Amino acid sequence: MQRRKSFAELSNKYFVLLIITSSLGVWDRKITWFPIFGFVLLLIASVWMSAGIIHGHKTRRAFLQVRNLTDILAFAAVLYALLSVIGSLFRNPQEGAIDIAADTQTLAFAFLYFLLSSGIRFQPLYFDLLLYCGLLSAGIFLFPYFAGVETAGMAGSLFADSGAAASFFLLFCMVSAYQYCFCKDKMRSCFYLMVSAVGFLALLLNCNRISLWLMAAFFAAVPVFLRPTASLVKRDMQLFFLYAFLLCNMGLVTEYADVIQKQLPYSLENGVYLELLPVLAGLFFFHYWEKIPQGVDSDRLVMRRMRRGYRLIAIAAVVLFAGMILSGEKWGLMADTMPDRMWKRLACALAAEARDGTGGFFTCFVNLGAASGVFAVIFCLFLFERMRRQFCFDRPVTAILSLISGFFLVQLFFFAPSSGTLTLYFVLLVLAAFSKEERIRVTSIKLKQETLLARYGVPGTTETE
Repeated sequence: MQRRKSFAELSNKYFVLLIITSSLGVWDRKITWFPIFGFVLLLIASVWMSAGIIHGHKTRRAFLQVRNLTDILAFAAVLYALLSVIGSLFRNPQEGAIDIAADTQTLAFAFLYFLLSSGIRFQPLYFDLLLYCGLLSAGIFLFPYFAGVETAGMAGSLFADSGAAASFFLLFCMVSAYQYCFCKDKMRSCFYLMVSAVGFLALLLNCNRISLWLMAAFFAAVPVFLRPTASLVKRDMQLFFLYAFLLCNMGLVTEYADVIQKQLPYSLENGVYLELLPVLAGLFFFHYWEKIPQGVDSDRLVMRRMRRGYRLIAIAAVVLFAGMILSGEKWGLMADTMPDRMWKRLACALAAEARDGTGGFFTCFVNLGAASGVFAVIFCLFLFERMRRQFCFDRPVTAILSLISGFFLVQLFFFAPSSGTLTLYFVLLVLAAFSKEERIRVTSIKLKQETLLARYGVPGTTETE
């Protein structure tokens, strides 16, 4: 028992080191042909897995064993990466420079898969640590926008690619939103709210339209994939209104205020039209919220009818997003009236960004070949199926890990994350598929219809689980 506890503590330390290394991402560089981040990641994963193998030998437990089809794929990835590295080291130097960055990261990901799928429990500390590191990266990113100077060197290269920066800040915002929605302490809730505001601001200043759309869709998806208690819905809507307020007023800040020192493609006219959406959402939300009697435990009141409404909103967002991208430049044929002009600008810009962007799956096919690209897609599909079977409302951490992983897989069609961000997403994806979280049973309450009838005259206006 003491040995198991010692290995669990050791795994926790390695996990913290992994999150810090991946969150900062400053080693995403090469010295000639040598990949710094890939080597550091492989070193951490190798030492961690060696400790797991030694611990398994002492306790007479097989650490590496084939349990499902994804294990076979992981072993195949290790074999392929090793053969590729050996072939690269012994080939003729005249054939080109040696590049083993992809192979070292593949080995590291395979080792991390074996470690994380063996039953490591996810702790809230990991999300907090990711937010602390993300605040540092966000500060580096926001500094030139307010100071009017460029960051140079390794710090400046962190966010040279808009898609990679958008992927990191999406993860940062989704984690901070989850922490705020489930935090019960008042002071910590204020901290998570301010962290979310910093993340939203960084996401908006990055000006990646696809990431802005995905962030809005995340707020609609939270009550659908997590248990929609009144407390969760309330905090989710608070963050949505904060995000919508910042988004709608970016045109005002960039055109009339001398705060942002860079030119940004935000329009005051479009912001005025966008403000109608949160206003309509607020009217609907507050009309429904007023029907909840005072004194009801918001942590036990499950709002099933509102979840159906959020599901319709999420489906509508997906349909509109797909329609804008698939129609492409055809949106330019719309009339030039004021509302049509706003829609035309939004749709054409979104379609152009999707067309010109380089997705993660596409990058995998181009840089590693068709066989490796198909292998990566199949591996993600198997993990997604495993994640789907793991999903449960009684496991909130597993549910948010599944939701973040789903948005990660969608991102891979539009932009490619950096190596550090990709590592973080991969870790969360594997944990969502193999998490050992215990179920948290929630005894929901049911409002009596006579209470609602006496107050509003309409029975059954609020449903609970």
